[in-house]
Amino acid sequence: TEVQRLNKVVDALLADISATNALDLRFQRLIAETALLRLFYTLDSVFEAVALKLLTNVDYCDATVPTRLQPVCKSVSAAALRVAAARPKVQYVKWTTLADCRKNLASFLPSTEHLLVQRGVIDPVWEDMRHVRNHIAHGTRSTAGKFTPIVNRIYPTLPGGISPGKLLLSDRRAFLGAPNGKIIEQYLRWSKVAVKTLTKS
Repeated sequence: TEVQRLNKVVDALLADISATNALDLRFQRLIAETALLRLFYTLDSVFEAVALKLLTNVDYCDATVPTRLQPVCKSVSAAALRVAAARPKVQYVKWTTLADCRKNLASFLPSTEHLLVQRGVIDPVWEDMRHVRNHIAHGTRSTAGKFTPIVNRIYPTLPGGISPGKLLLSDRRAFLGAPNGKIIEQYLRWSKVAVKTLTKS
């Protein structure tokens, strides 16, 4: 269901982006930024849901059974409670960064488990998306410090005034193996592949 939910959101956002081509650029940029925010929050929740489901009696989509280090949880909510109990010093369990995922699952899945290995593989692109998202949402000097290196890598000539919206509408390649299209479209299409790989669907 997480794969289906992600694909549905991505398809809708791709359609929205495509429909903005006739609009003024400032509106295109705003919609691209909004699409990135929506994609980020959806992916973040999908990562969490998939991880927690694998701690229950749910296996990968190809019926592969994960190597569980503890007895299965009775439900996703029970799995969430057990993960929280395993990290008593953490007030709020987060799943956004690779470090968070590894720490959350350290007691439950081996580091060689497919989910954790593939989460590490997709992390570079996810981290770029996270820093773009943070700069859209907060626009502080701190978020700019993480956003600027992404711009510099995509635009080696170091142009000034590249906002998140302008970056997302660029036709430049955002990451190795990225499909053609605007960067927001690259992130959207990449997310389908990432979740498909994580879940073996």
